[in-house]
Amino acid sequence: MSSEDSHIALTRAHTQTRYAKEGPVAVGKTLLKTEGVKGLYRGMVPILLSTGVQKSALFAGYAGARRWCDQSGIGILTAPIPGLHGMTGSVIVGSIAASTARSVVETPFELAKVRSQTGGSFRSGAGIFSLAQVISPLCSCVVLPLILLLTLYAYACVCTCT
Repeated sequence: MSSEDSHIALTRAHTQTRYAKEGPVAVGKTLLKTEGVKGLYRGMVPILLSTGVQKSALFAGYAGARRWCDQSGIGILTAPIPGLHGMTGSVIVGSIAASTARSVVETPFELAKVRSQTGGSFRSGAGIFSLAQVISPLCSCVVLPLILLLTLYAYACVCTCT
């Protein structure tokens, strides 16, 4: 049994029904007794790395696109949108760039996570078609809400600052 298989077996053991009758404090105590403090942090490194990369892509995409729009001199991107308290088109372009960048970065991590949880491999015979099957729902679930959220946030900032 490889170390990855043993980690999966250990995770499954932690979620077995015998722990369902215990409260979170009792499960924590059992975990500390059997695995020590290290057991509390198992799996944190991949989460922290993927979150850091995703947030970096999000903020870099937003800032880069806004800077490009503002420096481009294109009137439709730099002029205030009527009725939106001075918000410019660069905010919308920045929101689209940020949400797309995050989705592109997040998709491989999510694909790897789902495949490892379902017992699949990280390599697929379908190749790019498999990735496309993940990207399309991700775009509707991540990109569109992020565009809306970032645009509304920027609009709220403009409204409260003026």
